[in-house]
Amino acid sequence: MRPTRKGEPKRPGAELFRPLRQVIESVNETFKGQFNLEQHHSTTAAHPSALPGGVMTSRFTELVVDCHDPERLAAFWCAVLDFKVIDRSEGKVEIGSWEPTVEEVRARQMPPTLMFIRVPEGKTVKNRLHLDVSPIDGSTDDEVARLLGLGAAKIDVGQGPGWSWVAMADPEGNEFDVVRTLAPSNYMIGPKG
Repeated sequence: MRPTRKGEPKRPGAELFRPLRQVIESVNETFKGQFNLEQHHSTTAAHPSALPGGVMTSRFTELVVDCHDPERLAAFWCAVLDFKVIDRSEGKVEIGSWEPTVEEVRARQMPPTLMFIRVPEGKTVKNRLHLDVSPIDGSTDDEVARLLGLGAAKIDVGQGPGWSWVAMADPEGNEFDVVRTLAPSNYMIGPKG
């Protein structure tokens, strides 16, 4: 959406940002240079992902998976992705490749974490969203064998034969795909002889 030009009607919702401007001015006056929200606001407005009017978009921070056993699924996905548990509470386990801080997430898009939350109902239909994983130090076939050993299962989601990925399910039936390997090609060739 482009900015409003002289003579054009104002953008819908523009009046909603007036109170925000008042808060920014109040905070700037209160802290007098210690923390300048106006400067931060103008910096974020210049960000390529900012919308007209200086409003930032959201960050993708967690992917939440409803499940019966958060501990079991967290352990499975930690083994698959080489993640670690970064938060745990009653009925919830969060895993990730890093421990997010508000500052890092606000500064740039970071890899999201996976959060497993206990729910009473079971999975009833195919997921509308799934993960794709790429092996980094072996073939796709080697990774499929490893994942089968961790408790995954091969599944048929109508993909048919001859596709370059393998459809699988985690221990609670959540679908995911093992896609192309990212291993160096010389690793895949094997010994000469």
